[in-house]
Amino acid sequence: MKKKSLRKYLVAIGIGSNISPRREYIKKAAEMLEKSIDCCRLSKVIETEPAEGVKGGAFYNAVLCGETLLSPERLLERTSAIETTLGRASNHPRGEARTIDLDILIYGDRILSLPGLTIPHPKMHLRIFVLKGMTELLPNEKHPVFKKSFSTLLSLLQENTNGYHRRHRRDEEKSTGREKKS
Repeated sequence: MKKKSLRKYLVAIGIGSNISPRREYIKKAAEMLEKSIDCCRLSKVIETEPAEGVKGGAFYNAVLCGETLLSPERLLERTSAIETTLGRASNHPRGEARTIDLDILIYGDRILSLPGLTIPHPKMHLRIFVLKGMTELLPNEKHPVFKKSFSTLLSLLQENTNGYHRRHRRDEEKSTGREKKS
């Protein structure tokens, strides 16, 4: 009888909290994820302001990566169960502050779109804190859709963000009559 070989997949999970004790929630979530993910590594924690209209104070964010035998659907069930255990209601209103937020960022090189689950995470390439964590842990790993390393995506996003801010300041200076003389 032929044995079915089990394949482990490289996964990365985004972890965020903007309700105190933020660092404690991230630590507890990482410990709970270690039961389903082998060889866990956690990036540095980064503090960011809430985006996209989310209420509450600043977020602490990190990325956890490792390997899992769980299917993407089972991993989503596991992350949802951890969120519930740590005080986030399953019917948590969009835009409200949260004790914990767990997002599956990548699952190997798989591209998947199911109800409630899109892999890779559709906004990860637009979030500096995610790309910083991915670059720290997996600098040469490539984004499954864009086929660029996470360190390259981070550099591109920082260039574009800095360019946006420089242009925005110039436009603001012109509109207020405070344009700098060259």
